[in-house]
Amino acid sequence: MKKLIFTLVCLVAMVGFSSTVMAQSTALAPYEGSTFTYTIGGLTSGDQITFFITHSTTVPTTSAGSNYTVGSGVTLGTGAAVSGTSADIEITWGVGAAAEVGTDGSYKLWVQVEDGGDGGCSNYRYVEISPVANAIEFDVIALGVGNATAPTDIATITDQEGLSSCPDKFDFDYSTGADGTGSGDDGDTYAYYKVTRTSGTSGKGWTFDFDATNEGSAVAYGNIELSSNGSSFTVATGDGDLDDISVAADVDVYYVRVKVAVSQSTDQAIVSTISSETEADTGLTDSSSNGAATFTVDQVATVGSFTFN
Repeated sequence: MKKLIFTLVCLVAMVGFSSTVMAQSTALAPYEGSTFTYTIGGLTSGDQITFFITHSTTVPTTSAGSNYTVGSGVTLGTGAAVSGTSADIEITWGVGAAAEVGTDGSYKLWVQVEDGGDGGCSNYRYVEISPVANAIEFDVIALGVGNATAPTDIATITDQEGLSSCPDKFDFDYSTGADGTGSGDDGDTYAYYKVTRTSGTSGKGWTFDFDATNEGSAVAYGNIELSSNGSSFTVATGDGDLDDISVAADVDVYYVRVKVAVSQSTDQAIVSTISSETEADTGLTDSSSNGAATFTVDQVATVGSFTFN
């Protein structure tokens, strides 16, 4: 007895994500704009196979519906000889496919297999596919302050949006000099931020733009540092480093820190903003509004130099 078995294969390799559970586009619930390869197994070389796409559970003779495209090598409704024990069809689900499901029901990807070739006894199988509207989403949150050594628990710090704290200083110099009249140096601190891909297509990389302001004034690129692992940071060497920041497919969390000069006179609200968040290959973009995070570095006490009598 011949068995027809559908297997569902993403166009790119499925990749495990390290830090969060990410809502994913899947072959049976694909995001609009995504591409998947569908494989029917259990075939016999020399038989004939024909693919159809419809909205009906009735055995088809022609395809129906729209908002999808089929990759090269397959023509819907046209038979082709089976070579080996399986056959593939690549489908890209277009914008509007989710709405079509709402109106006409799920798509049915059908195969007709004819024993021994054209004119042989036929057998059929179908699988139901329900595309969903683009749900690509990226968030940025504030993680608070830190020094030049990133916090060891950076991956588990919860959102500090709108909060403030004293600076965690580094590169400071509290000496007033050999004569005691110097002003000293209160050093710097970092405001840390985390950018997370919370939903997307498994196995796709992504890009985003980043900028930051300190009390409304743009932060220079040399005071912004980037990290894909939360421990090793690289200083941006130009504005271009902050445009289309490229993140690998197996990374769904990215870290940015902003250097802030410690102040004795002003609380400094650091606002970090992400924009143009885009998934690689599909070109899908984030349509949500959670693109900014704020953390305030508190001022420190004023202190001057020594005088002597």
